[in-house]
Amino acid sequence: MAAGVAKYNISKLSSHLTNIVVVGVIIARQQPRVFGNKKCPNGQSSTDRAVFNLTLRDSPSDCINVSRWGTVSAIGQEAENFHIGDIVEIFNARVSVRNEESGKFQPFTSSAYNLVVSDDGQINPFTADPAAYKSLLHVPTRPAHDYTILSLVDTKEGKEHLPKAENFLVSVIKVEPVQVINTKDNREVRKQLVRLLDFTAKAVPIEIWDPEYLRMAAEWKPRETVLYIADGLVKWDEFKQCKVISVNSSTLITENPNVPEAMALRHYAKSVPISFSELVHSMSNKLPDLNSITNQMSVQQAKEKIEEGETFTAVINAFLSKLNIDEPQNAVSLRCWHCHQIRKHDENICVSSDCVGKEQVFSATFNVLASITDRTGTLENIRLGGRAADQILGIDADVFLELDEKEVAQVKQKLLLEKWDMKIWVQLSQTQRPAVTLLSCEKPNPHESSARGIAMM
Repeated sequence: MAAGVAKYNISKLSSHLTNIVVVGVIIARQQPRVFGNKKCPNGQSSTDRAVFNLTLRDSPSDCINVSRWGTVSAIGQEAENFHIGDIVEIFNARVSVRNEESGKFQPFTSSAYNLVVSDDGQINPFTADPAAYKSLLHVPTRPAHDYTILSLVDTKEGKEHLPKAENFLVSVIKVEPVQVINTKDNREVRKQLVRLLDFTAKAVPIEIWDPEYLRMAAEWKPRETVLYIADGLVKWDEFKQCKVISVNSSTLITENPNVPEAMALRHYAKSVPISFSELVHSMSNKLPDLNSITNQMSVQQAKEKIEEGETFTAVINAFLSKLNIDEPQNAVSLRCWHCHQIRKHDENICVSSDCVGKEQVFSATFNVLASITDRTGTLENIRLGGRAADQILGIDADVFLELDEKEVAQVKQKLLLEKWDMKIWVQLSQTQRPAVTLLSCEKPNPHESSARGIAMM
């Protein structure tokens, strides 16, 4: 260390200090941002400047935001060298008082200051023993008990108070494939959905856009990875008509926090039954508004879009070519009223730990597989369940179980002999398996059908 340069802990910083060194582990990192030319006082144009922000921690209770400024090329190159989990030394930073405005776009920190590193400062890798700093990666930045339960997100109530920041302690149960999205200004951005679980809800989605958290999410393991999410943004998704959690510049995620609450949740996540059909059922509570689905497609067009890995809705004019209701015991599942888990018909008790000692109450719900066909092909393995199944089949699941073979055949024949305008919703699972849900079947409007026929000729 150079003469006259002193190392300071984050807790000891003050605005009058100069020639300082601060060592810590990076617990958050934002992408570089570029600022356009500005006129200098002498009237000449300066070169573009760029900044990238880090959040640094050196003790369980102390963290600070760091802004690194420089030329666009220098910042772009330097930002690629540092990621969450790296331990760094900050040389010759200016200690500035944290202001409320800048705090809106960075993670909350314990320090009343920010570190500003300009051209005469440096950020270097720390080369001494990293053990004391690495353990800080598993300490939440908020009290471990300070979090919101997912069941408050997994509801349509309270949307008038959104968006708002909340903390969550959750387990990862599904990591969806990364989607590449083209923006209106011809940029490609990447987005990923990760589905979360806690003791109160399953399959609640969090949207991740930030490249650093996308990099981390690639290593998350379903049922094993637990996250403490500080300041996740809860917002209302107009398309899906549900609440979702989103990661923004203020969000800070701690992987596998070393606290008893996280250990208990990890144990629960490993033992609780979660099937693909249960995830689809959870998503079915967030189905898009039927009135918003107007995009006409053929079966072939829908299959091509599925292969592209897209989530979408569509109206398809087609026949129901297959409806798997011949054996009512297979077409209807029993769902526990308390934990909402699916049970087989020969299981008359719920084995979930949440339901021990409670009255065993089950409700019947459709879980039917169907296929639809038009002149361009057949789309198979479409799920028909919940309230949509009740409406399309014209009968409640409880009543359906009482039908004899002849009555079941009549229900099936009524649907298979007709052509319908079918509204579908497609999502893709982690393994690229399409989850296609049939939302409604309506008799085609004769005028609209004629117009479609003329357009397709």
